[in-house]
Formats: sequence, structure tokens, C-alpha cells
Amino acid sequence: MQPEQTAEVATCTRGQAHENLPFIMICLEKDCARKRLCCLSCIDELHVKHELISLKKFYKYVEDTAYHNLKLNDRDEMLGVITAAQNQVIDNLEKIRTACNYKID
Repeated sequence: MQPEQTAEVATCTRGQAHENLPFIMICLEKDCARKRLCCLSCIDELHVKHELISLKKFYKYVEDTAYHNLKLNDRDEMLGVITAAQNQVIDNLEKIRTACNYKID
């Protein structure tokens, strides 16, 4: 039994050029004051030449790390652990985004 997944996509609320664009990357740049989830406009305006990772690669990293570290035999249990880890990452990124938006305003 696979865990239920939603197709909800988080979108940017930074401004007109950003409005409702989906987040596609995460800025990992060491010296970036705006480490955050990024839409295409964020990347063009705030994160040019920064180290970025796509959300797809980030989720794959989370899945691989969970699999290798936990070495669970039960596939359903493993999928539950991955989903919980993804949800925790999303929650943490949302907190970072909120804190960044607060500082920008």
C-alpha cells in the first residue's frame, strides 16, 4: 500500500513577476542572504550564478539518503518514512521562506 500523495505545488508570492510561479529550485549558495525556494523569476533576479539544486534532485537525495541510512526491508514502511521526511523538509523550507519574506518586507 503506497502512501497517498497530493499534487499540490507551492508557488511564489514575492511580487508581480513571481506571482503564482511554482518553486523549482533551492538556493544553496553559502553567502546568499536569500537562501530560499526559488521560482524562475527569483533565479533571474536574485540568484544569478548561485549554487542551486532542483526540487526533483533534492527529493531524490532525501529518498536515497533515507534508503541507505535506514536499510528498511518493508517497502511500505520505507515509503512512509520517505513521505514523512519530504513533509518535514517542505515544512522547514516553508518556515525559511516565511522568515526570508518577513526580512525582505
